[in-house]
Amino acid sequence: MSKRVLVIMVITFLSKVLGLVRESVLIHFYGFTAITDAFVVALSIPFLAISMVGTAITTAFIPRYNSIYKEEGK
Repeated sequence: MSKRVLVIMVITFLSKVLGLVRESVLIHFYGFTAITDAFVVALSIPFLAISMVGTAITTAFIPRYNSIYKEEGK
Protein backbone atom coordinates (compact mmCIF):
# COMPACT_ATOMS: atom_id res chain seq x y z
CA MET A 1 0.00 0.00 0.00
CA SER A 2 2.80 2.43 0.79
CA LYS A 3 4.14 2.04 -2.76
CA ARG A 4 0.76 3.08 -4.15
CA VAL A 5 0.66 6.09 -1.85
CA LEU A 6 4.14 7.08 -2.99
CA VAL A 7 3.12 6.82 -6.65
CA ILE A 8 0.06 9.00 -6.03
CA MET A 9 2.20 11.56 -4.18
CA VAL A 10 4.70 11.70 -7.06
CA ILE A 11 1.95 12.05 -9.65
CA THR A 12 0.30 14.82 -7.63
CA PHE A 13 3.62 16.63 -7.24
CA LEU A 14 4.32 16.39 -10.97
CA SER A 15 0.83 17.66 -11.71
CA LYS A 16 1.42 20.73 -9.54
CA VAL A 17 4.81 21.40 -11.14
CA LEU A 18 3.37 21.07 -14.65
CA GLY A 19 0.54 23.44 -13.67
CA LEU A 20 3.11 25.98 -12.52
CA VAL A 21 5.00 25.59 -15.80
CA ARG A 22 1.75 26.00 -17.76
CA GLU A 23 0.89 29.20 -15.90
CA SER A 24 4.42 30.56 -16.32
CA VAL A 25 4.42 29.91 -20.07
CA LEU A 26 0.97 31.46 -20.40
CA ILE A 27 2.01 34.62 -18.57
CA HIS A 28 5.32 34.80 -20.47
CA PHE A 29 3.67 34.74 -23.89
CA TYR A 30 0.39 36.57 -23.20
CA GLY A 31 1.04 38.67 -20.10
CA PHE A 32 -1.53 39.73 -17.52
CA THR A 33 -4.58 40.50 -19.68
CA ALA A 34 -8.30 39.91 -19.58
CA ILE A 35 -7.87 37.17 -22.17
CA THR A 36 -5.45 35.35 -19.89
CA ASP A 37 -7.88 35.68 -17.00
CA ALA A 38 -10.70 34.30 -19.15
CA PHE A 39 -8.53 31.35 -20.15
CA VAL A 40 -7.67 30.56 -16.54
CA VAL A 41 -11.34 30.77 -15.52
CA ALA A 42 -12.31 28.55 -18.46
CA LEU A 43 -9.80 25.96 -17.24
CA SER A 44 -10.94 26.26 -13.63
CA ILE A 45 -14.66 25.63 -14.20
CA PRO A 46 -14.34 22.02 -15.45
CA PHE A 47 -11.72 21.29 -12.80
CA LEU A 48 -14.09 22.54 -10.10
CA ALA A 49 -16.92 20.36 -11.39
CA ILE A 50 -14.70 17.28 -11.60
CA SER A 51 -13.28 17.84 -8.13
CA MET A 52 -16.80 18.24 -6.69
CA VAL A 53 -17.84 14.89 -8.17
CA GLY A 54 -14.61 13.26 -6.98
CA THR A 55 -15.10 14.61 -3.47
CA ALA A 56 -18.69 13.39 -3.42
CA ILE A 57 -17.59 9.91 -4.47
CA THR A 58 -14.79 9.87 -1.92
CA THR A 59 -16.90 11.03 1.01
CA ALA A 60 -20.18 9.28 0.28
CA PHE A 61 -19.89 6.34 -2.08
CA ILE A 62 -16.65 4.67 -1.01
CA PRO A 63 -17.43 4.46 2.74
CA ARG A 64 -20.92 3.15 1.97
CA TYR A 65 -19.54 0.62 -0.49
CA ASN A 66 -16.97 -0.58 2.05
CA SER A 67 -19.61 -1.03 4.76
CA ILE A 68 -21.84 -3.04 2.40
CA TYR A 69 -18.86 -5.08 1.26
CA LYS A 70 -17.92 -5.92 4.85
CA GLU A 71 -21.50 -6.83 5.82
CA GLU A 72 -22.63 -8.77 2.77
CA GLY A 73 -19.39 -9.76 1.06
CA LYS A 74 -18.76 -9.80 -2.62
